[in-house]
Amino acid sequence: LTETSSRYARKISGTTALQEALKEKQQHIEQLLAERDLERAEVAKATSHICEVEKELALLKATHAQVRKRAKVQQ
Repeated sequence: LTETSSRYARKISGTTALQEALKEKQQHIEQLLAERDLERAEVAKATSHICEVEKELALLKATHAQVRKRAKVQQ
């Protein structure tokens, strides 16, 4: 009976250890997913900023070309 109890205790202990390991892995996965979501948001924000800057640059180039054209005509 003691041997059976001992085996049962080891089995329960092993199961508990596996459950703890699984819980830790799940928490790690959740942390990684949260980090991925944050990084995706940062990339989206950066992409949006790049688009805005590219529009501003295109406008500045067009304005610069107009100014140069006017200056050339006035010469």
